[in-house]
Formats: sequence, structure tokens, C-alpha cells
Amino acid sequence: MNSLLPSFRIITFQKTVSSQKRTFKERLDDNPVWVILQIAAAVSIATGAIVFGATYYFLVEPLRRESSTSKPPMTLEASPIARSQSIQLAVSPTAPPLALASASPFHPPSGAQSPQELQLTYEEFRDRYLNLATRYREKEEFINRASGKKVHWVVTFRSPMSGREDVTIFFQSSKLRKGDSDAEAADRQSPVSSAVFPLAVKDRIFSLQSGDVIEIDGTLRSIGGNNLIINADDFGLIPK
Repeated sequence: MNSLLPSFRIITFQKTVSSQKRTFKERLDDNPVWVILQIAAAVSIATGAIVFGATYYFLVEPLRRESSTSKPPMTLEASPIARSQSIQLAVSPTAPPLALASASPFHPPSGAQSPQELQLTYEEFRDRYLNLATRYREKEEFINRASGKKVHWVVTFRSPMSGREDVTIFFQSSKLRKGDSDAEAADRQSPVSSAVFPLAVKDRIFSLQSGDVIEIDGTLRSIGGNNLIINADDFGLIPK
């Protein structure tokens, strides 16, 4: 009796499975609409997923890429200090050099002499400087404006001094008179009393005698301390 029990359980299990299979099949046969609805739902879900993916790939993604690439490049804005400096440079060009009035000898009338040539004799230049007295700013400006101007002065030779690369002569006014101590004192206060020549004219300079009247061509050059020197090109002896 007991030996038949396992076989009975196996047969019963197989019949139950067969019954379940037949029941599922019967359900399919008995209710085909339900199957169709399930299939339709699955197809709809799959179709929706495909449509969504295609829409994102062909429409949304290109728009996103275009918007990201169309953004203007980042620019660094200048700081307020840099902007103020650029504005200051734009509206404040280099100031023109200080100029004297049109009546000044540094600016002769049109058609006269070159603006680079000083239209003052040595004595006139000396006296104008000394007349500024204690107006020290004006005296400094006077010297600065004179520096770089060409001169043709008639002076009296005093003495020479030889250097390694040039020769210097010292001079005074050609209008000084012996015994005129006031004129001599004023002449000693002149801002310019020497001229530098190239070594090529050394022999000619050393052949001069103290008191000879000469004419000098050269250019005034500032040497500091409201003093000037003449970078001379040449000189000539004026016969007595």
C-alpha cells in the first residue's frame, strides 16, 4: 500500500500541471480579446519608447548642442583702475613742449630764421637771464627752452683747456671794457661761458691769444644747475 503512494503523488502532480496548462490554454481560447489587449499594450509601450528616443535624438539633442555652442565666449572685463587709466590716456595726450610767446626770440616770425636758431646775441641772452633775478622757476624754464637752440655768438676768447676727446674754451662778452667792474661781475653770472670743440681744431684754438674776438657757431646744451655749454661746430677769428 505504501509503495503505491509515491506513484500516486507523481501522477496527481502531473495531472495538476496538465490541468493548469489546459486551464491557461482554455483561458486563451475562451478570451482572445484579453490576449489582443495585452499584445496591443505591449506594442504601444514599445512604440512609445521608440518614438521618444527618436524625438530626443533628432530634435532635442541637436537643439541642446546648438544652444551650448552658440553662447558667446567669456570675456574678461577690465578693472575700474584699468578703465580709468585707458580713459586718462585717451583724453590726456602727451603735453606739448613748453613754448614761449610769439614775440619771443625763440620763436621768430615766419620767413626770418629757423625756429631752432636763437635770435639773441650773447649779451642779450645773458641780460635776459639775469633780469629774472629771484624768479627761479622762470629762470629754469628759460634755460630749458634755450637748450638745443643754435647760436652764432661773437665773444672774447679768454683761455683754452685740452681734454682727451675735445677742447674747451672759456669766453666772456666782447663788449666788456676794462675797469667796468659791474659789467664784469654781471658777466661772471652768465649761465654760459664755455664752448666745447672737437680735437681737430685744437691747434687753431691754441694759436689764439687771450682777448681775441671770435665768432662761434654751435648748439646750446644744458649741463644742469641752470648752466649751459656750447657744443661748437667751428669758430672764426675776427680781425681787430
